[in-house]
Amino acid sequence: MIVARMDQNMFSLFLKFTHHVVSISIVGIFLFIPLFANASVGEPSTIGYQGRLKNSSGIAIEGTYDFIFTFYDEASGGTLLATETANDVSVSDGYFSVTLNLEGDIGDFANLVYVQIQVKADASSTYETMTSRVVIQTVPYALFTRAIENATTAPTSDLFEGRVYYNTTSDVFSYYNGSSWTAVANTSSTSLDAAYNNFAATASKLTIDAAQGQTGGLEFESQVVDNIIIDLQSTGDFVVQDAGSTFATFSDSGTITFDGATSTTSTLAVTGVATFSDDIGVNGGDFTSSATTFNLLNTNVATVNFAGAATTLNIVDAASTRTIDIGGVTLNGTTTVNVATNATSADTITIGNSHTSTVVAITGGDDWSISSAGIATFAGNANANGGLDIDDAFVVADGGVLTTSQTANFDGVVDFDGQVDIGDNGDTVSIDSSDWDVSAVGAMTGIASITTDDNQTTLAVNLPVTGTDATIHEISFQIDSVKAIAIAGSGDGAGGVNGPNRSTISIGQNGTNDNIYIGSATADVNITDASWSVNSVGTITTTDDIAINGGDLTTTSTTFNLVNATATTVNLAGAATTLNLRDAAGVATIDIGGVTLNGTTTVNVATHATAADSITIGNTHTSTTVAITGGDDWSISTAGVVAAGLDNTPTTNGLCHSGADIDAGTDTAREVVPCSAAPDDYAEWYETDSDVSFGDLVALS
Repeated sequence: MIVARMDQNMFSLFLKFTHHVVSISIVGIFLFIPLFANASVGEPSTIGYQGRLKNSSGIAIEGTYDFIFTFYDEASGGTLLATETANDVSVSDGYFSVTLNLEGDIGDFANLVYVQIQVKADASSTYETMTSRVVIQTVPYALFTRAIENATTAPTSDLFEGRVYYNTTSDVFSYYNGSSWTAVANTSSTSLDAAYNNFAATASKLTIDAAQGQTGGLEFESQVVDNIIIDLQSTGDFVVQDAGSTFATFSDSGTITFDGATSTTSTLAVTGVATFSDDIGVNGGDFTSSATTFNLLNTNVATVNFAGAATTLNIVDAASTRTIDIGGVTLNGTTTVNVATNATSADTITIGNSHTSTVVAITGGDDWSISSAGIATFAGNANANGGLDIDDAFVVADGGVLTTSQTANFDGVVDFDGQVDIGDNGDTVSIDSSDWDVSAVGAMTGIASITTDDNQTTLAVNLPVTGTDATIHEISFQIDSVKAIAIAGSGDGAGGVNGPNRSTISIGQNGTNDNIYIGSATADVNITDASWSVNSVGTITTTDDIAINGGDLTTTSTTFNLVNATATTVNLAGAATTLNLRDAAGVATIDIGGVTLNGTTTVNVATHATAADSITIGNTHTSTTVAITGGDDWSISTAGVVAAGLDNTPTTNGLCHSGADIDAGTDTAREVVPCSAAPDDYAEWYETDSDVSFGDLVALS
């Protein structure tokens, strides 16, 4: 309930009239200001009149002037109602002001009144009359307003219908109905209920307008130490409207609703603290703040919930370019931020968008931990510019990329379902572990090189077998190029010291009966080095040729068997023009044939060619001994002649034999003959029983 009280000074009337005076020498612009006296004394008796004088050139004039104001009931002619004279009026910059005394019915302005104005200089004897009269419109509401007057008893004189007065003793407004005074409230109550009852069954509106040119708003000012109470005891609501459209409703059920029937936005502006002991419902609109700092949660509140039944909760700023802080922004205490922790079903937390890159920066003191009972999944890139320490299983799903420019420490299992890229062709990737396993169902590609630490003794590639063993376990090295594939042992040995046997490549040394295949039907296997050794405890077997181009086939063992007993034929030389069988020092014994075997051995030398062969034994430097040892007989079988090229002038025996005599089988056969047609003098070398003729050679005596 709002109770309003009006005193005698609340009503005044300010009327302005503008008049353009056209004359030969003076132009006047006048402003009528009726000045009403205090309402308690009845009708006003004076009216203020202000104006401005200008000459015919439009220039404001100065000086002292006399005025005559004549009032008529018509614009021209008519009945003279009153005449007022104002002499010695001071005019400054054209402005002047006079007060006119009005008597009789002219003062109530119930009808149109026309004013004729005359003016002359103080020293002049002739008045100039304005060419047209100024009209003063009827102002009945001003009449009734001036009729509201204060009195302790009802007035008894100058009565007219519609006159209203305020009784200062009973605090009741009364109006004169033409025959008697009637109280507006019909009681002595100080409320407006009686006035509202006078509207009869259909309630009317109390309208406050600016019909008189008011520029201020309607204000209720309480200067008492008490409340202004709006008590809705009916079933109706307290509604605030703008041009008939409701934007605020205070219902009798206690609900405050802000809505915009003709606008998309309604604003509740609070400069102080707004306290709510129950829920605040924002249905369809926004909850905004224009302050630079907005705290939604007070320190006294233990829990604040967002969303509720909402399907989507957006926390954004208006410009989408600011910083949104969640947690202890300005507090130094221990802060816990829980996101999607109370639901029993699987939650999805999405950070970023699919348009431009989103940066999630995590900054803290010594450690910043993310604890998850499930799996952290990233549909896009996960970039860790600082240290990434994961104590449990870590999974990057198909299509995801984990990128870090700093150190990533994994104490648990790291499971990558997609492609794993380590380094950017310019970084060093270090793996430090006593047992580091890389498991791959498919192929591991794009590895340029693998380098171990200094003085590393072992780099093992282990292919474990669980269950039934496969037929073949294969380690493949493929280079899609016409260039060679190299498996090299390099380095200068421990401490950088050069020395032999410093590079060792071991293949198939831990198993039993290993088979090692090198090359294919169309591939060449080349071994090039100044000293390249193949060490084998067992047998090296090949089903095809072994080509040694430019090097030697050597052994450091006391016995070296080139062919196994199961081979029926071994061929040496092939397309070679010279075949040398020798030892490294040139002083040992070279055995050909059944060296340690007791079977019948046949040694064939130069037997497969169709051209004449030359077999040379010995050299031209020192004497060479060819020792033929055997059982009873050691035969040299030849389809041709055995020719011995002897020196013509030997210093020792040119050809000798030991043992039994050499006896030709027939007279035509010769035991020993010269290789040329000219005979040698054999008689000089042998003692004979008789003369020796050409063609005869007898045994020694």
